[in-house]
Amino acid sequence: MTCCSAVSPLFIAETEHPIIENIIKNEIEDRLDHKNLNLDVPYFSNVIPSAENICIYIYDILRNKINKGLKLSVKLYETPRNFVEYSGN
Repeated sequence: MTCCSAVSPLFIAETEHPIIENIIKNEIEDRLDHKNLNLDVPYFSNVIPSAENICIYIYDILRNKINKGLKLSVKLYETPRNFVEYSGN
């Protein structure tokens, strides 16, 4: 995940790091980690859990939790050479 502020593309205040880490833990890891996505995550009961769809799902959750003034991009790796990235476009 990448967040960018208007100050600098790489700048996120130190005070925001724990907040973002908590959002990822509570909203992403707890929902998806060690789950059968087709059965355990209601969103994927009607959506194929491809890397692309998982990336969009994660982006949508984070976009609702992270300051809209920050640009957001989610990159999901399947392997070191195979990944998908989504930034809401």
